[in-house]
This record gives sequence, C-alpha cells and structure tokens, in this order.
Amino acid sequence: MPYSAPAVPSSYRDNDLGRTIYDFVMNNAEQGAVLLEFGCLHGYSSICMAQALRDLGGGSLVGYDLWEEYPYRHSTMQDTLEKVRRHGLQDFVSFEKMNFTDWLKNPTDFDIVHIDVSNNGTLIRETYEALRGYHGEVIFEGGTEERDKVEWMAKFDKEPIVGCGVPYEVLDDRFPALSRMILR
Repeated sequence: MPYSAPAVPSSYRDNDLGRTIYDFVMNNAEQGAVLLEFGCLHGYSSICMAQALRDLGGGSLVGYDLWEEYPYRHSTMQDTLEKVRRHGLQDFVSFEKMNFTDWLKNPTDFDIVHIDVSNNGTLIRETYEALRGYHGEVIFEGGTEERDKVEWMAKFDKEPIVGCGVPYEVLDDRFPALSRMILR
C-alpha cells in the first residue's frame, strides 16, 4: 500500500509533512528498523512512520508522550492508539508514557528517532550532546526562523533553534518545519 496522509489533526497535516516523514523512513531504514517518537499527540507522525515500516516489510515504532500529564495540548494514549488501529497499523506501533529528557539521560538504541516535544534551541543542543556518536538518525520538528517565532517560544523566552550551535539540515521548511540533526 502506498503512503496516505492520515486523517488525524496535526500541525504537520496542513503542509503534508507526513509525506516527508514517510519518505525519510523509507530512505533511511530497513526491514526490522527500530523507530522512536517523542511527542505523539494524536498520532499523525506515528501513522506516517508506521506506514513506512509496513511498506519496508516490518519493524517497530515506540511512541512516547506524557499523554494526559502534559499541561498543554494533549491526547490520551488510548485515543491515539485507536487512531493507529483505524489506519490498520497497530502491528507496528506501541505507546508508552515517558518524558523525553528522562530518556535522554539513558538513551536506548534506535534507527530513527523523531522528536516533537516543544522543541527549542536548548533542548536540541542537549539532544545533540547526548546522542553524538549514535549511529541512528534524529529528525525533529522545527529548524526554521518562522518556527522559532511561534507564540509560545516568545512567551516562555525559549532559545531559538536557528543559531543554537547544533549542525542540522532542514528537510522540509513548510511550517512547522522538519529537520535532520547531523550527529558527527
């Protein structure tokens, strides 16, 4: 089955960044790949990555989120899993509750990790320092000046990602942008 844009609410959906995520997994993973995601919300990017795993012939995605404990926009783990089931991808996806910064203290192996957890320059720099030397791929939400100007970044005085000192390339600059960290 080919890629199909998920019918799930997401800031990624307006500009079909799901296609970018799907293509990234297809081009950078193999059958049996281990994918991780931090910040699942309603499951849009989880579904896109799981479609790629299906089309590669197998693999697993573990999606982590704070679910109901996140004080801003959130979904329940059960509601998000139901969206994955409606897309027929439940064999590739599992969800758990975990804080990204806790995982970063003792990262597990991965082929690709997708990070979408209120990303800012400080968090991206901490991620880079913790994951340097890993052989997997790191993609993250953000990486453009437009994304750095979102309301909550200014309101909470967050460091911009652009200019934070981390080497990365923007994979798709359509809002809210998707970037690949270069782990040297």
